[in-house]
Amino acid sequence: MREHEDDGHRLVIGMDGPVPAILEELVRVGEHVVLVADVDPVTVGNDVHVIRGDPTEAHVLRTAHPERATQALITGNDDGDVLVSTVLLRRLAPDLEIIALVKSAPVKEALHELGVSRTLSPSEMIAHAVAKSLEAPHAADLLTQLVESDEHDLKEAKVAANEVGRPLSAIRDQRAGLVLGIVHNGAFSLGIGTDPVVAEGDSLLLAEPAGRGHR
Repeated sequence: MREHEDDGHRLVIGMDGPVPAILEELVRVGEHVVLVADVDPVTVGNDVHVIRGDPTEAHVLRTAHPERATQALITGNDDGDVLVSTVLLRRLAPDLEIIALVKSAPVKEALHELGVSRTLSPSEMIAHAVAKSLEAPHAADLLTQLVESDEHDLKEAKVAANEVGRPLSAIRDQRAGLVLGIVHNGAFSLGIGTDPVVAEGDSLLLAEPAGRGHR
C-alpha cells in the first residue's frame, strides 16, 4: 500500500484475520492509519486512529472522511460485508483507490464491476505460495524476503519521460534498484517471456534500498 506520497491517511475497514499484522506493518513504516471496525480501541494501540462502529453503515464510514484518504483496504467477517462496505465507500468517495480482501470469485467479479481492480484472497495466496515452494524449495524464502525484509522498500513509480518507448529490459539495465515488473492499463506484468515497451502513464514496481524516497 505504500504507493502515494501525499498527506492523506490509509483507511482500513473491518477487522478480518490479517488486519492486525497489516496495521502493525503500516505503522512501522510511518503511515497515518485510520481503522473503521467494531473493536475496542485499546486492543489496537495508540498509533492507529480507531473509529468504532459497524463498517457496513454509511454514517460510520462517513466519520472516517474517506474523501480525504489516499487509499482504502476493505475486509470483513464475510464477503457480503466487504461488498456492502465497498458500495457505501464508492458513494462517499467515488475516486478513492480501493483494495479488497475477499474469498469468492462471484464477489471478486462484482467488485471489479464497482471499479475495484485489486482484490486479494489471503488463503489463495498462501496456497499458491506453498505449492510453489514444493516445486522450488526456496520460492517461499523469496516471497518472504520480498515482503518482510527491512533492507528494501517496495514502491510504484511512474515511468520517466526518457523511459517511454523503451523496452522493459533496457529500463531494468539502467535503474539502480530492482525492477520487478511493469503496470500497464492497471495490469501488472513481470515481463518474463515478453519484453513490453514502456508507454506514457505506465508505472514500475521497484525494490529499492530501505529509506530511499520515504516521507
